[in-house]
Amino acid sequence: MEFLQQSWINCVLISFFISDVLCALPCGYVKISNGSARVKSNGRYIEFRCKRNFQLVGVKIAVCLASGQWSKNIPSCVG
Repeated sequence: MEFLQQSWINCVLISFFISDVLCALPCGYVKISNGSARVKSNGRYIEFRCKRNFQLVGVKIAVCLASGQWSKNIPSCVG
């Protein structure tokens, strides 16, 4: 099991007590053209989807590693 960076863990713990805390993802935010990237499980992984009539090329899910990098290359949506 990969461990998240300490600053991220502290941010998540604080957010349980303060409702409007904005925490940066340790692996960074991802945008893909003609699609979306949804952060799941408090930033542990990200799920990619494409808009209608576009097809995902690459992985559907990437995991945030302790190194601060996503486990897979960011996919693209082609159509």
